[in-house]
Amino acid sequence: MNGNEPGEAWFRATQNNAEPGSYVENQAQEIIQNNYFSSDSDDTAQRQFEIGKRYLGAGSPREAEALIRKAILRGYEPAEAHFHWVLAMFSKRSFRDLGSSERDRLEKAPATWPFYPEEDRYARALEALGMLIHHLLGDSEVDTREIEEKILALDPDLYDKITRHLDEVLGGVAQQRLWDRTLERAQDARFANDRKGRARYYFEPIPAKPRKGAPLPGYGAPGSNPAEVTGIGVFICASLALCWLTLVSGSVIAIVALAVLLLASAAVGRDAFQWRYRTDRATLDEERQEGTGLSDESSGDDKGFVGKLRTSVRFYFAKYRPVELSVDEWLGSTAGIRKALCAELAETYREQRTPVDRINWLLRYHAIEAKKSFDAGTFHAYGVAHRVEWRVALRFVGFLAAAVCAGVMLFRASTLGAQLVLVVSAVTGSVAVAVGYRLYRAWRSSQDDDYEAEALKERRMQEFDRWSQKVRDRFPSEREMETWLLSDITVLIGKVLREGNWKRSDIISHAVLRQPGKGWSRRCVSGGPWRYSKYQLRIYLVTVDGLREVTADLDFKTGNFGEESRENFQLDNITSVKVTEEVGGGRVLAVMLNNGDPRIVRVTEGAAPPKRSEGGTPEGPFGEDEFAEAEEPDPEVLKSVKLNLDATGFDHALRMLEGIGADGKGWIERHARA
Repeated sequence: MNGNEPGEAWFRATQNNAEPGSYVENQAQEIIQNNYFSSDSDDTAQRQFEIGKRYLGAGSPREAEALIRKAILRGYEPAEAHFHWVLAMFSKRSFRDLGSSERDRLEKAPATWPFYPEEDRYARALEALGMLIHHLLGDSEVDTREIEEKILALDPDLYDKITRHLDEVLGGVAQQRLWDRTLERAQDARFANDRKGRARYYFEPIPAKPRKGAPLPGYGAPGSNPAEVTGIGVFICASLALCWLTLVSGSVIAIVALAVLLLASAAVGRDAFQWRYRTDRATLDEERQEGTGLSDESSGDDKGFVGKLRTSVRFYFAKYRPVELSVDEWLGSTAGIRKALCAELAETYREQRTPVDRINWLLRYHAIEAKKSFDAGTFHAYGVAHRVEWRVALRFVGFLAAAVCAGVMLFRASTLGAQLVLVVSAVTGSVAVAVGYRLYRAWRSSQDDDYEAEALKERRMQEFDRWSQKVRDRFPSEREMETWLLSDITVLIGKVLREGNWKRSDIISHAVLRQPGKGWSRRCVSGGPWRYSKYQLRIYLVTVDGLREVTADLDFKTGNFGEESRENFQLDNITSVKVTEEVGGGRVLAVMLNNGDPRIVRVTEGAAPPKRSEGGTPEGPFGEDEFAEAEEPDPEVLKSVKLNLDATGFDHALRMLEGIGADGKGWIERHARA
């Protein structure tokens, strides 16, 4: 993938994620920030042409035509530039849709084309297009069969571009052979370049970077208990008194025994603290894995962040499970792990305005790791990492024996007062040791939690890098996305023709509307048109018998068609067409019939969905105060609206339906004359 393709900047995106309760039918929408479509006044004419060609390949011919025309006027005139300019002029519209100034430019264009060598493949394509332009302008001497032969003789990629962008124009010129080849190539291109394995990556949410996880409940430091404080104070005083009495006594045996007792007691305390801590830590890990003390998975609001997080965690753990366990068995075994994971991620990401779908990669990673742990037999090995080695146990027993012997010797060699102090030290020492252990456990547990959190973040970061790189590598280009969609449309039209027992020449005119389908998510490269994960394709075919409307649901990620419906109308039954422009640039088309309810078609979603007030009703067109002064429209928003309308095929469909609504059957004759 080259530096200008969208995939390189896939990870830099601007999200439009609505707040809970706001008025957005579908919230999954992102803008991929990169320079694929970017241009400025300092661009060379060649750069301007290249950007225009990208817009044409992405399905936005009006923007493409303007940029390519500017490049040509600035002196960039290879045959390739003129070829793509003609394609942009005709793309997604019929000859009748052209204005008078556009027809004048087309009429004069062939005479202005420079002389190109015969080996220039674009020159051969321009020759065919020049003949087509003369034919459309009424030159009766042009043989349409010769036009067809010249188009068929072109290189496959140029042939595909012509049949893709001049589809409506060629319908009145080309013979069945040209359509058959176009349909065959569309069937081949529809799933080319691993569409089923790659298309879904275009809509893959931008993954949120891993953060250091919020700490789970663990061991806290002990509070200030008066009895324990008193016991510690007495222990310190008694210990100091014991040392002073022993040294004053002058007994060598007592002094040596005291020294051995202190050293052995320190070693015993160290090993005892570590031994006990390892046992407690294994118990804590088990409690965390079983979710002890955490909120139940079924509690809380399912519509908020935590509820969506629980749903996604449950989904991925159910999807990635050991083969020998059922879904219910595996979910039961991992209930604690899932609760702990939800608690950690909710605390880490909830306040960062991070949508759940941006951490799905992380949920999938933990689900797969849990399955791997089960398959490796380490899923329930809570205490393995904290098991005490036999050397430590043997050392502990040795130091304990030395401490006991030294204590007995010190007791026998001491005076009565020293013996009493030794007893007091032993009794209060147990309190001091208990408090000291709890302090040690809290400190050590915090250290271990911090270390494990850093190690876990590092593993998550490795997974983040792996997943991000995979999506970049698999990310389809704008040209591939448009080619797949146009191939779907061509195959669908072929199916309709076959089922209606029609030839391509039986279709007088046709129009295609690409609507967002149910359950859509959408993304776009900055400056480009929106792409939807699900479409509802609406095809209008005009024949001498009337208008056939075919509607089909398309899952773009898989290329599978879903529910289809067909309606037939007499041309005289269509009375008018109404277009509603919504706040944010959305368009709704209403086709009025004289014998039934109007046909309502939502053509595009807006660039920015309208907000709802607290009462739940949309705000007025001027914001909260309908009488406030309207803001100046954002030029970037207006450009986005124009691009997306262009991509849907809206203009041609509107003109065709408006013409039929005005003229009825007479439209066919007027269309033929045009």
